Amino acid sequence: MGEAAGFHGPYGAVGAGKELMTPLDLQSPFVLSPMCDFTSMGKFVAQVGPPDLFHIEYARVHANTSWSQDWLDFVCGYGPQHRVIAQLIGCEPEYFVKALEFARKLPISGIDLNLGCPAPKIYKQNVGGGLLRDLDVVDRIVGTLREAIDPPLTLSVKFRLGFENPDAWEGVFSILKKHSVDWCTVHLRTVSDGYRVPARFNLAHEVVEASPCPILLNGDIQTVTQGRELIASTGAWGVSIGRAALRYPWIFRRAHGGAPATYAEAYEYLKWIVTNLRSVGHIKGHLNFLGLSVDAQGRFLKRMRQSRTTEELLRLGEETLLPRGSEIFPEAPFSNLYARPSMEKPKCGSNG
Repeated sequence: MGEAAGFHGPYGAVGAGKELMTPLDLQSPFVLSPMCDFTSMGKFVAQVGPPDLFHIEYARVHANTSWSQDWLDFVCGYGPQHRVIAQLIGCEPEYFVKALEFARKLPISGIDLNLGCPAPKIYKQNVGGGLLRDLDVVDRIVGTLREAIDPPLTLSVKFRLGFENPDAWEGVFSILKKHSVDWCTVHLRTVSDGYRVPARFNLAHEVVEASPCPILLNGDIQTVTQGRELIASTGAWGVSIGRAALRYPWIFRRAHGGAPATYAEAYEYLKWIVTNLRSVGHIKGHLNFLGLSVDAQGRFLKRMRQSRTTEELLRLGEETLLPRGSEIFPEAPFSNLYARPSMEKPKCGSNG
C-alpha cells in the first residue's frame, strides 16, 4: 500500500500545507500506544510485525522512583533494535530531573509525558489526565523536561482533549510551542469520557491544524484503512494504536503492507498469552480484546470469561480457532461486543 496523504516518509512535511519537520524517520505512520499493564504485549508485536515506534507503559515519577523489572527488560531488550519511547507520569517537576538521570542511560529514543491517563486512581493524585486541570504545573514540568532532554532524544507529550470538557488542548498546545516540544499524541476524548464515549473525530482536523508540532492521533482507531483515512483527512503525522493492537497485534505488519492474519495465527497469539503471562486474570484481560474479533455472537468471550484455568483457555483456542485456521481473522472488531463492559460499554445518554 502507498503512504497516506500528509505523510511523506523520513523527515518529510506533515499535514496538508504544514511544513513541520518530523523528529523521527518513521517508514509507517502507525505507532504503538503506551498502555498500563500491557508491556508484555510489545514483545509479541515485535515478533509478528513491529511498528517503527514503540511507546511503553508509564513509569511513575516521585521522590523514590522505581522501575519495574518488566519495564526495564523491555527497554533493554528491545531498545537496541527498535525505537522505544519511555513514558513518565508524575506532578513534581524536581523529581523528573532525577528520573531522567537514570532514563538517559537506557537504550531509548525519547521521553513522553503522560497527561492522559483517565483512571480515577491516577487522576485523583493530580497526575496523568488530572494535570489537565492545572496547566501551570504542566508548564513547569514540560519546561523542566525540555531543559534536561537534548537530541538525539526527543521530548513528546500525550494528552486528552480536556478533563471534563474538550477545552484544555489549546492551552496544552501553547505550552508545547513555548518549550519547543518535538511532537505530541492527542487522544480524541476527555478524561471524563474514559472509554465509554466515542472518540471525538469531529475535532480531529481542528486539533491537527492547531498543533505546533507533528501530531499523532489516538482513540478508537481499529484498522489500517481507518487510520490511513484519518491521516489523509486531517494531515496528521500518524496514528497511535492502543487497544486495537491488543485485539489485532498484526496491525503494524498490515500497515507495512504485510499479509492479513489467519485464525491459526490468532491461536498462536492465544497460546503466547497463556504461556507468557503470570496469572489467569491477566491472561483473560488480554483475551478480552482478542475475543472481539473471533465471532459476532461473542461465544468465545463468554466461554473465555467462564474459564478458570490455563488448560481450559488453551482448549478453548483449540476448539474455536484452530478449526478455522486458514480463514482470515477479522481486522475490525464485531459490533456490540466490549472487552471491558464495566469500562467501555456506553451508558444511557452518553454522547460524543
